[in-house]
Amino acid sequence: MSAARNAGTAGTDHGAGSATGTGAPGSTRDDGRPVRSGPVGATDVRGPRQVGLLRQTYEFSRAEATLFRRYRTALYFALFPLVLALLGLAQEGTEIVPGVDAGAHYTVGALMMAPLFLSIMHVSNIVTARREQLVLKRLRVAGTAPAVMFGAVIVSVVLVTAVVSVLIGAVLYRHFGVVPVDPVLVVLPILLVTVAVSLFAIAFTRLCRNAESAQMLCFLPLMLFYGLSGLMLPLELMPDRLAEIARYLPAAAGVEIVTAAYLGRDFVGGGDGSQALAGADLWAAALPGLLVITVWTAVFAYLTRFFRWDPRESR
Repeated sequence: MSAARNAGTAGTDHGAGSATGTGAPGSTRDDGRPVRSGPVGATDVRGPRQVGLLRQTYEFSRAEATLFRRYRTALYFALFPLVLALLGLAQEGTEIVPGVDAGAHYTVGALMMAPLFLSIMHVSNIVTARREQLVLKRLRVAGTAPAVMFGAVIVSVVLVTAVVSVLIGAVLYRHFGVVPVDPVLVVLPILLVTVAVSLFAIAFTRLCRNAESAQMLCFLPLMLFYGLSGLMLPLELMPDRLAEIARYLPAAAGVEIVTAAYLGRDFVGGGDGSQALAGADLWAAALPGLLVITVWTAVFAYLTRFFRWDPRESR
């Protein structure tokens, strides 16, 4: 009884001391604990600590990276560009122009396959699946910004693309003795195309009913980008009108810039690679292609504003 009475008294004193702050400085409660002093009528109205967008994106990105390692289909999407890159070894020994090995040329272009496969197939699949499970809607209602949710997915794709690109670069160095002439101009279009196509995949999920349909439907834009990238069929072999249209798509523009920057040749804008480029001349030649990719990135980012948060079956 005495312990219960003391506990009740302590609870009363604690409530008075912490809520109204009327405890005298240096005074103690019955249980010997000091009473916190403060102005009369002061209350502690501090809510939960707010987390910034960058911190949220970082934490979500860590979770995305963990989920990616556990998702076997995503690992398949990551390995497929490596298989295509290895096909360039079969072309080793022939030159498309003096000083440029055909195998090296194809393998360099394969650097753009990781952004295409991972961004379209992986992003559309997981975003659609999470939408159908109401995961995205619950996060949205809880106050998580779409930029955080989608940004974390894109960051995970960028990281995996970087790993795949490094492995392809190792193949180029080991078998062809090729190193990039302008590493920054190699990385920049890969990064831009990864972001652009990932945003496209997010916007494209509006047409997908579930994860299974997303995997099937996304083959259409994947084949479109791949077919008009210059990797499946060189743009020089296409009709002039079709080749010109292809160069206004992010995939073909990215392939041309990466190839030119890696090999130091004029492969951009329909160049045949016979002329060596470096420094400011290389950047000037790549500028129109970079502008094309940037414009598409802005367009796809705008289309994500029409993202469908509710499952298709609910309508």
